[in-house]
Amino acid sequence: MKIVGTLPGIQVKYIAHHSHEMELYGNMERLDLQGSLLSNHHHPHPHPAEPPSPDIIDVYARWVRYDGGRPTGPKDFFQKTYVYAVTIPPSEPLALGRRVRVLVTTPASWVPGPDADPNLHGANDAHVVGTVTNVLGWRGKLVALAVENECRQNLVRRARLEIPYLPNVTVVPETLRLREGRGPKVAGLDDLDLSARVQPLQPGWSCNASHCMLRLSMPMTVRPGVFAVLLFGDVGLVEQGNEHETSEAGQREEPAKKRKQLGKMAAVGWKGR
Repeated sequence: MKIVGTLPGIQVKYIAHHSHEMELYGNMERLDLQGSLLSNHHHPHPHPAEPPSPDIIDVYARWVRYDGGRPTGPKDFFQKTYVYAVTIPPSEPLALGRRVRVLVTTPASWVPGPDADPNLHGANDAHVVGTVTNVLGWRGKLVALAVENECRQNLVRRARLEIPYLPNVTVVPETLRLREGRGPKVAGLDDLDLSARVQPLQPGWSCNASHCMLRLSMPMTVRPGVFAVLLFGDVGLVEQGNEHETSEAGQREEPAKKRKQLGKMAAVGWKGR
């Protein structure tokens, strides 16, 4: 089958699974705040009483890995912290107590061509909305910030934002509460993706934290041979190819030969053979 179009005004989104995940930075150097070393202790899950406010900061980022390695099972999967690399400067510098919404960026065009813009990105809602609760540490020019997720539909409870440290551009310096002579290296503008442009989300389709209503998958028929798949609110038209395709010359092509079925092997110890 092949993608043949989209319904008017509705964007098709794709979720790509990484064939490999990179361990980029290893363990971050721990910060000493108020005389005690920070740990990976996670605070209790907050219970917001209202949807995200208009002053929430949208953070455009790339998912890079699971913190601490790949999950070993379903339970471990939901307990993992998702790590996002932030290279596009946020609209406001991040600080403790500020609420953020993580939007995962993907290339706007997957097919290279003369009209493809490498600096244009699409935004996919990661359903990670929450408050910056902690500074996990730093390494080199990177600072790691912890976000407690409030989205009730996403079972992933924690996110880690790794962002170049450019004071009052990416991070508020007071957030780090640095001791004299300590701190990350100051990043430069060349450490940020200043040429990136991101297509906005569809209006009204962003995550609403504790009030979020995740759209469900629902196939629906559009016309014979074509059906639409509604996946989390995104609709794509999928055309099913006929068993016998017609060539350009108008002649029917021969169907592919079926593989010869091999005889079934008797399982060891199988009864009733």
